[in-house]
Amino acid sequence: GNLTSQYFANYCLAYADHFAKEKLQSKAYLRYMDDMLFFHDDKNALVEMMKRFNAYIDETLHLCLKPACINSVSKGVPFLGYTLFPRQVRLSRISRKRFVKKYAAYAGHLACGAWTEREYAGRLCPLIAFTRYADARHFRRAVSQRMEASPKVRTACFAAATGTTTPRTAAPPIATLTTPTTATPTSASAWCSVPSSKSPVDAGQDEPVCFQYPFSGG
Repeated sequence: GNLTSQYFANYCLAYADHFAKEKLQSKAYLRYMDDMLFFHDDKNALVEMMKRFNAYIDETLHLCLKPACINSVSKGVPFLGYTLFPRQVRLSRISRKRFVKKYAAYAGHLACGAWTEREYAGRLCPLIAFTRYADARHFRRAVSQRMEASPKVRTACFAAATGTTTPRTAAPPIATLTTPTTATPTSASAWCSVPSSKSPVDAGQDEPVCFQYPFSGG
């Protein structure tokens, strides 16, 4: 979203952070921008904490929260595109679908010559980096192999790359990253040096309950 949204989320909800830690005495509280998690071993205590927190947000900050979700962490807690378990972090279903869709679009741009390998790497590396916080190595490898085997990637543009761009350079027959390891990056965010013999996806993680607030500004 807009950068000002991030600023206002931190500015306004900093008061909520103090209330959660100092007044509610929450031992396990997380917030990233406008996504919040509370953890507790006692569900009834968690429900009471939720009521007090709702009242503070409404009456003091004059903001509106979406309905909270109470769940056992053994069933997985959705947070920031991941599903959190006691001893494992997985990609959420939506994140997996988004990864496949974007990977296909990027591979299509490369296959038809709309992107150079440098441009492809600059887009693909952040996409892959997001998945590395989860237990997703096998998922990444499976998607990569599927893309490399796809005739559409080998011979034609995907729909996202058709009709709107002019090919600049000849594309490799298969949409894999073959960046020379000796290349000098010109921008840390726009270049990913990966050996040509390796796919970029191969580069190398008592049950409390929690309630979760997806925030909605009022």
